[in-house]
Amino acid sequence: MAISVGEMDKIKLIHVGLGAWGGNWAAHVLQGHPEIETVAYVDMVVDKRERMAARTGEPMSKFFESLDAAVAATNAEAVSIAVPLALHEPLARQALEAGMHVVVEKPFTATMAEAKGLVALAAERNRILAVSQNYRFYPAARMVAELVRLELFRQDRRRQGRFPPQRLCRTHRQHQRAQPAARRHGRASLRPHADDYR
Repeated sequence: MAISVGEMDKIKLIHVGLGAWGGNWAAHVLQGHPEIETVAYVDMVVDKRERMAARTGEPMSKFFESLDAAVAATNAEAVSIAVPLALHEPLARQALEAGMHVVVEKPFTATMAEAKGLVALAAERNRILAVSQNYRFYPAARMVAELVRLELFRQDRRRQGRFPPQRLCRTHRQHQRAQPAARRHGRASLRPHADDYR
């Protein structure tokens, strides 16, 4: 028997990080999600908190300077983290130690040791710890994965380096000319999402 979202409790979530990427999560991913109730937003910068309150229409009483303050003021059960990489491990550890389930934006941590430490802590506390892999469910990524499975699209290991200019479309050539010289390299890499295409 299927359970509709209306029959189950929403996940009470604290969202940490209101910069470019975290702000996108706050305004476009979390707000209005049928299974999530964002009970608090955290960012150290007051201007970011004020701008996000105006953008989302949420009251300033839901915005906090620290994760500790948000945890103390709410009945949250989970934390999403979208901040610079150096803060992933300490904030995820803090959330797990507070008894929260955690979703961390990719990349997970700066080092393998940090990652292993968080995985061990989550297991010890019986909490879910996940790394956001949202793009793997986008239509374009699903199509590429299907093309790879059908062997219609695969990596050509014989060819490395620059794409020949005559093979680049006119729009791409125009885009390259508009970029600083250091960024005009013409290479494409799917390496960060390689596992999504298997």
